[in-house]
Amino acid sequence: MTNTSDLPASLPSNYDAIRFWNDGSLLVCASDLTGRCWTGTTAHFTDPNLAPDLAHCSAAKTVEAGISDAVVLHLDQGSNHKAVLAYDSGAIEILEMISDETGESSPVFLTVAYGNEHDDSVSTLGLSCDGQKVVTGSWDKSIKIWNTESWTSYATYPVAHFSSVLSIACHPQVADLIASCSQDGRVLLWDTREPRPASEIYRSSSAVPSTVSWQPSQETKLLVGSEDGDVILKDVRNTKECLYQLKPQQRGVTRIEFDPMRSNVLAVCANETTVTVLGIEDDDKMATIFTNDDHTDFVQGLAWRPDTNLLYTCGWDATIRQHNVPS
Repeated sequence: MTNTSDLPASLPSNYDAIRFWNDGSLLVCASDLTGRCWTGTTAHFTDPNLAPDLAHCSAAKTVEAGISDAVVLHLDQGSNHKAVLAYDSGAIEILEMISDETGESSPVFLTVAYGNEHDDSVSTLGLSCDGQKVVTGSWDKSIKIWNTESWTSYATYPVAHFSSVLSIACHPQVADLIASCSQDGRVLLWDTREPRPASEIYRSSSAVPSTVSWQPSQETKLLVGSEDGDVILKDVRNTKECLYQLKPQQRGVTRIEFDPMRSNVLAVCANETTVTVLGIEDDDKMATIFTNDDHTDFVQGLAWRPDTNLLYTCGWDATIRQHNVPS
């Protein structure tokens, strides 16, 4: 339990992101979007079922910006919990949870590094499969790549897209491959080893892409969510055709999150209250296997609890909900 004397009595009402560390503990990120200056709060819960009550968090920190996205770094033996937060100010902050070895005080989040290199909100984060780089996309149309040892940016694509970058997805097996999508209607594949790294793999003026996610067990298959509620399965080697297309949502898809235990199962949320889980069959067709509409405002975050069938969701109704998705 942490000392919350310097924190609000509860998290702000707009829950934007939740992430699990590999030890099963949970990071929750929320923003207060009501004042003249937006602020955010992030908290760590050893027991995710006690979230979002700050009285039961291990550590928490309030920041002077709205939190738009987050990634957590893999825990190795003896390492501390680390997270990267994306801010609407154009900055990223790297936090590490430090425990008092004497046990006399509660753990605290300390800032490891802070980078403010985007000219507009950082809208999306991606972590490479080798854990050595974090990729940021922004409303300023740029993409940056950051080294996770020095926390400096070493590559910048200043006009990566013609409009705001909405989503970044790092390839699950090749650390140099990245997918991005934008309000310009395009999905791009980036190979950072190449002098001209970007190639277009999808374009639509009607089904504008809003989020992207790689299928973990497939080297060439990418899921694209669109602003009209579609989920599109693409083979990136074939830029002209889609393998399958389904409309599980009625509004713009905001996140797609694969189950790490079942690489053919993915959760989808949109600018609505419904959460949908899809299954990809051997012939690449997709079907709905689970839906839930318990949230009363937009669902913003999705996270699968490690080594379980449990999906956790958060939203702008200031709740975190647990769903037991059937096998």
